[in-house]
Amino acid sequence: GCTLDRAGTIHIWPIQCRVYNIQQAKPFVVGIYKGAHKPHDANIFFEKFVTDIRTILSNGGINFNGNRIPIQLRSFIADAPARAFVLNHVGH
Repeated sequence: GCTLDRAGTIHIWPIQCRVYNIQQAKPFVVGIYKGAHKPHDANIFFEKFVTDIRTILSNGGINFNGNRIPIQLRSFIADAPARAFVLNHVGH
């Protein structure tokens, strides 16, 4: 995440995805947290995303122009602070 102001009172933490099988595809935002501090609980932070992904996977993918496009999760990528947050590791 990052702060949006010099005082550090507005924090945003995005959830981004990238289409794996399209070379040079750029990541895009699929969810975002905004608050006065970083999220307190990774489970709550990811709850809506996980619910949506489970629904998409159980439906066999997403519908686009009448076609079912299969979706597959391949990896989780995060910078060090985000990885520590998700894994519930305490920083120094």
